[in-house]
Amino acid sequence: MKAKRYAWVGSMVFIFVVGALILTSGPAVAQTQGEVAVRLAALLGLDSTSADRAVAALTAAGIVPAGGWNAAAPATQAFIGAVYTAVNNAAAAGTITPPAAMNNASALVAAAATAAGVTSTVAVNAVAAAGGNTGQAATGASFGVAVAGAPAAAPAAAPAAGGVPGGYAGGGAAPGGGAGGGGGAVSRSR
Repeated sequence: MKAKRYAWVGSMVFIFVVGALILTSGPAVAQTQGEVAVRLAALLGLDSTSADRAVAALTAAGIVPAGGWNAAAPATQAFIGAVYTAVNNAAAAGTITPPAAMNNASALVAAAATAAGVTSTVAVNAVAAAGGNTGQAATGASFGVAVAGAPAAAPAAAPAAGGVPGGYAGGGAAPGGGAGGGGGAVSRSR
């Protein structure tokens, strides 16, 4: 009888502890817009030495999410969707040339977000909700997870037809000042 009572009390304590953990656990601590900016700037070959410099470089390239940048604010799903829209617009305007290995806004934004610590699910859903391609976003998210904790550099890729080594094509300037080849347009996710 005594053993059953202890088992019952132990079970109830376990249930209360698990219930308390579930009730008190909120969403994971969100990564900041500044962390996403640093990763995105690095992927694009822009200044990524600090959040402020990354935001300035992205702004100069025409990448300004709706509502602007706030480096200390959380990187919410709505923010990531707004970044996708801004990157897609900048690519269409020719103010950025994404790396050939990640040559669309869907993959680029998902990679930057996940490299900054945003979950893959949040990144992919945010890009898709903003009109991006889910498959391309998932590919980018996988890349971002792989480089999380390491500097977010674009993967080395063979040059595109008419492109330059380092993977930049489409006529834009490659990082380091070299000129990109005339190897085709930047593909967009829409």
